[in-house]
Amino acid sequence: MTSQRYGDAEGAQHSDGTRATRASPTEDRVLGAFIGLAVGDAVGTTLEFRQRDTYAHLNDMIGGGPFNLRPGEWTDDTSMALCLMDSLLACADLDAADLMERFLRWWRNGENSVKGTCFDIGNTTALALLEFERRREPLAGNPNPYAGGNGSIMRLAPVVLRWWRDPSRAMDAARLQSRTTHAASACVEGCAFLTEVLLDAIRTGKKSEALKARRSSDRDIDGVSMGSWRDKRREEIRSSGYVVHTLEAALWSVGRCDTFREAVLCAANLGDDADTVAAVAGQVAGAIWGLSAIPDAWLDRLAWRDDLLKRARALYDKGQSSSSPCLDRTIAPDHWPGLS
Repeated sequence: MTSQRYGDAEGAQHSDGTRATRASPTEDRVLGAFIGLAVGDAVGTTLEFRQRDTYAHLNDMIGGGPFNLRPGEWTDDTSMALCLMDSLLACADLDAADLMERFLRWWRNGENSVKGTCFDIGNTTALALLEFERRREPLAGNPNPYAGGNGSIMRLAPVVLRWWRDPSRAMDAARLQSRTTHAASACVEGCAFLTEVLLDAIRTGKKSEALKARRSSDRDIDGVSMGSWRDKRREEIRSSGYVVHTLEAALWSVGRCDTFREAVLCAANLGDDADTVAAVAGQVAGAIWGLSAIPDAWLDRLAWRDDLLKRARALYDKGQSSSSPCLDRTIAPDHWPGLS
């Protein structure tokens, strides 16, 4: 792969298949958080919905899976992250209404879908978008604890690209973007926790700092944030679509590995909601080890790679300039769709 595929990045290829870049260490890690999301999604989709260990374990990005994707193609995790990224590029702050309109265009029209149509969407997200269509209130997420899916942590990285220099605003935006579709406390505070993890990874480039114990105001998230996953065996780790399980599985995978490639494969091979577990692990691993640590062979195959990098760099650049605080100018709906 030539250096031009990274835009301004160039350098000799390492023995592990990654490439040195001219980007600053901070930029490398910021971009790594987003590209890591997309790469993890593309790797994990092969085993999405599969019962653990009923398959040959992955050791590469091969595509296939329930949607019969080509190697490097990705699912709703990356599509929704792109909608969030586009909204943050277009608006001065996180605008919940603009964000929901973009989610709706993805769902109804296939905007930001690698296939041109929406072929994968979670129940909690779909119900929130239906509620938004009906009432036009953008904070449409269901606050019921039983609606605690992983749909808002899987798309989170663009918030950190936008506010990597401003942790307080990043935390506000992380919570607000969650409430558009996922308003359960575990989802909202899970996004806040993951934001802290990513910011510490970007700031230090150290796994120990990113994965250090920290408190959360949500009881279930607090267990994960304090390190409930550290001493668990693989069979004790669950990789379902529940936000707590996804966070625990992703952090467990990163915690036991020393490279981006190992962490993403470890996460994907847990099966079940494999694409999202790997996408979250990819965000964390990318923020720790950087874009330059992602295997070139995977970047070669990544769908829309050049476009993803262009948008990511634009949002990173926007994050270097000052902006007004993330404002919540919306009103939560007084009616919530039924649970599924």
